[in-house]
Amino acid sequence: MERVTKMTQRIKRFAFPLTILLVGMFALVGWGAQEEIEPYHVVLVNADGKAVGEATLTETNSGVLIHVHAQGIQPGKHALHIHEFGLCEGPDFTSAGGHFNPYNKEHGFENPRGPHAGDLPNVYVTAQGSLEVEVLPPLVTLKK
Repeated sequence: MERVTKMTQRIKRFAFPLTILLVGMFALVGWGAQEEIEPYHVVLVNADGKAVGEATLTETNSGVLIHVHAQGIQPGKHALHIHEFGLCEGPDFTSAGGHFNPYNKEHGFENPRGPHAGDLPNVYVTAQGSLEVEVLPPLVTLKK
């Protein structure tokens, strides 16, 4: 099975969360020999299957740096998450499963009893519908 099956960006009309389904590439952070891992470049598509941007994922000593550049998205605040599975079948992307939560924590990036490993900070799309953001989730890795 490929390390990456399909990744996408879940964009719904109105005020639904913006979600990047990345978990097919992630595992829990573990100890071991340092290995060089090439960055991943992922095309992001909306619920209609239209390409709206790109995410670049880079392994670091502190987690995976995720750089997202997208356009044509509804302006405003959106949620960003890593999901359980790398299956991203539109239009609703429910095949991605729930949020990546290997430690059985509570939902919410700022939840005192959480967060899920896949909970990331909210992002803000400009009035022009563009997004340029970097996040660094510490509880995930691109390593096998």
